[in-house]
Amino acid sequence: MSDLVKPVANSPLLQVSDLSVTFSTRSGTVHAVRSIDFEIYPGERVAVVGESGSGKSMTALALLGLTPTTGVVCGSVRLRGRELLGLSDKEMAEVRGTEIGLILQDATAAMDPLKTVGSHIAESLILRRRMSHTDAHRTALELVRRVRISDPELRMRQYSHELSGGMAQRALTASVIGLEPDLLIADEPTSALDATTSNGVLELLKDLGRDRGMAVLLITHDLGIVLRFAQRVIVMYAGRIVETGSVEEIFAHARHPYTKGLLASVPGRRGRQSVQAIPSGSPSQSADVACSFSNRCVHAAGRTICTEELPVLRGIAGSAHHLSACHFAAELRAPEPTGADQQEIELTEPRVLLDVKNINKVFTVRRNAIRGVVHAVEDVTLTVREGEVLALVGESGSGKTTLGRIVLGLETPTQGSMTFDGVDLANRVEMRKPEVRRRIQVVFQNPNSSLDPRMRVGDIIAEPLLIHKIGTRKEQAERVNELLLLVGLEETHADRLPFEFSGGQRQRIAIARALAPRPDLLVCDEPLTALDVSVQAQILNLLQEIQHRERLSYLFIAHDLSVVRQIADRVAVMYLGRVIETGSSIEIFARPHHPYTAALLSAISYVDPTIEKSRERIILRGALPSPLNPPSGCVFHTRCWKAQEICKKVIPDTETVSGRTFACHFPENSDLL
Repeated sequence: MSDLVKPVANSPLLQVSDLSVTFSTRSGTVHAVRSIDFEIYPGERVAVVGESGSGKSMTALALLGLTPTTGVVCGSVRLRGRELLGLSDKEMAEVRGTEIGLILQDATAAMDPLKTVGSHIAESLILRRRMSHTDAHRTALELVRRVRISDPELRMRQYSHELSGGMAQRALTASVIGLEPDLLIADEPTSALDATTSNGVLELLKDLGRDRGMAVLLITHDLGIVLRFAQRVIVMYAGRIVETGSVEEIFAHARHPYTKGLLASVPGRRGRQSVQAIPSGSPSQSADVACSFSNRCVHAAGRTICTEELPVLRGIAGSAHHLSACHFAAELRAPEPTGADQQEIELTEPRVLLDVKNINKVFTVRRNAIRGVVHAVEDVTLTVREGEVLALVGESGSGKTTLGRIVLGLETPTQGSMTFDGVDLANRVEMRKPEVRRRIQVVFQNPNSSLDPRMRVGDIIAEPLLIHKIGTRKEQAERVNELLLLVGLEETHADRLPFEFSGGQRQRIAIARALAPRPDLLVCDEPLTALDVSVQAQILNLLQEIQHRERLSYLFIAHDLSVVRQIADRVAVMYLGRVIETGSSIEIFARPHHPYTAALLSAISYVDPTIEKSRERIILRGALPSPLNPPSGCVFHTRCWKAQEICKKVIPDTETVSGRTFACHFPENSDLL
């Protein structure tokens, strides 16, 4: 029997019936969750997907009894037949952790910064399982080993901020599973992680669910993760469940326009072509009596039923478990095949704008019991040409952001040379000249922290013009209005503050600010990571459009290979501070030469069950080695399935073949070299 559909004879672990969450505000009642019903069976993996504001996280908080005090929760939530709504705070405190566990998105924020990892994990065991301190610390060490954290004895003595993102997420997972909950709620547990680390965390959760019979409710906006991890999918929009079914039914035969729009928004599905973003907008204001998606739905045009009658979840013919809340679900056809678009793109050879040669960056670490030298960037050579997008990819801790900061002049290289259009950037005096600074701008990952919350949007965008003394006041105001329109905002938005905008709109403001002084090179450091998939699609299309229109060059730092596939002309792959492979995007994705590159590419999701089933995914075992004690020889040999004795002793030379470079003793696709 397929594990996609649970036997009806099984008793559900969790039963949610007519669950609603409302808040009273000055502007009226906010319906965060609207009369939803679903069940989860023991050992089942269920994913809840949707944009920000769809009600995913509020549903999870309601299950745990953690909704804000201003919220009103109605309906029924039963865990093994026991009603949870209405329990006292003390009774719910006994449920949390031991019966329902929670893994949050930001592991470092969820863990006590004043306690070591070992003490944090042991504390819950002492308080909730009544263990002695000795037994608790022994069990904590076993849990750290179980979640496959390297150097477990060392990590037990470290604090959460001293761990990489992947290690911190595994440590948080260890503290949660130590209480052996029946249901684990994972709220965006991999959104800030690179693809290979994300795969490792997902495989860990799968193994734990299989070994312990633990059910997992995964809340995410990453549809690729859903396809790899979940058995069943719940799609939410405006607080309602609009579609639910098995993974294969949802991904191959979606029957709601919103679900189809989410799937079409996934980058990389159509090669270098723009993704098909969902039209921007908010749920219909008449959502109580109409389809909340009607004002963004192309199928609703000219159909009064969509604006006059609320659709309810109905079964899809031929399936016992596939439900859709759409008046026209029957006429929605399956999406087109989502295999990779192999269209060749002609590449020219314009002049080199950024030339990095043999750059090194060394940090000296003296913290607590840790002493040593970290080679964050080691002997890196690469170029960015005029009008080109060079993507810098690799796991967290590979040195991508450090290299980006060196290019921006925020870090000084220890060795090496770097020129920008003939100007020596390694020379601090040259780097600080206004005519150089103006031509290199940056878009950071989190617009919430990169925009001054006290400044109005117009002043934020105009600030670079004031700093570089570009134009008169009138010309600056005209430039601000021009940029607002360019990034898809309105001129009237100039008078608003950043908090009045959504995450995607704030990122548009950050892009407008970076474009204000008309730069030649834009350093984009994970600009899409914090955004929903539908908003990602809009921003990615915007970045592509601006790049082509303005003939900009991008140094695009990312860990999402699907995004890289769509936007990049060339790709440079980094591992433990070294660039181990470079080449055109088409060649890298079609024929990787370095095993690490092959592992990264195998982590890409095509959001197509047929393709996913036929693919062989490479799961890298273990964590990224500590940069304080890097492996001898090839730095990747400790995780490489092709490693031999020479790999442990000899650093591979960098070879160049047909414009591609790679450093490996036993390259992939060697028959093509």
